[in-house]
Amino acid sequence: MGGFFCFDLLPLATPALPTRRVNYSGRPAKPLEPCSQGEPQPWITSIISTDLQRLVHSAVVYAFIYGDDFGMTYRYQTQRLRGGRVSITGQVYLVTCTTRHRYPHFANHLPAREACRTIQSLDRMGASHTWCFVVMPDHCHWLFCLNGKYSLEQTVRMFKGKCSRLVEVNLWQKGFHDRALRSDEDLLPIARYVIANPLRAGLVERVGEYPYWDAAWL
Repeated sequence: MGGFFCFDLLPLATPALPTRRVNYSGRPAKPLEPCSQGEPQPWITSIISTDLQRLVHSAVVYAFIYGDDFGMTYRYQTQRLRGGRVSITGQVYLVTCTTRHRYPHFANHLPAREACRTIQSLDRMGASHTWCFVVMPDHCHWLFCLNGKYSLEQTVRMFKGKCSRLVEVNLWQKGFHDRALRSDEDLLPIARYVIANPLRAGLVERVGEYPYWDAAWL
């Protein structure tokens, strides 16, 4: 897999704040405490920290999808969180992604293999903890726990974007469907239902004959 971006985060010079400010209330203005060189006030540190965190996360998402192939013109983005969708650290989600126009891309070995490998890569980089997945010819079911390093939208975007980049085809329909599991739901029956998809679709006679799935219980 291609390398990640590396940033040299240089220390930011913090100019001294003015000791007086404009006051529109008619009351005497409370002077601001001047900050010494190299000692930014807490609110400045908070803003800088938040902005840098967003920048680094966006860069990692981009680097994961595009690797070192920066010359490629292909771009793909999933839609942002739809209304009512919540991204929660530690939450277990069942996500379904469908291929563009329901074309059976994953009936071919190469795209199906890369989809499986991409899910494993996301686990290794700490974005998710996969309980199970199955890659069907025209869609994919993925049961995973969101680790909190990235949002739900970012995690799914990395999955879909990386798969498409590796095979150089726009594989996916825009967006995805997700279901947040309740805390009292048993994962094992849901996982069994997910990995039995090839059997119900008539693709194989036994689940073990289908190559593009995995589960944490194995």
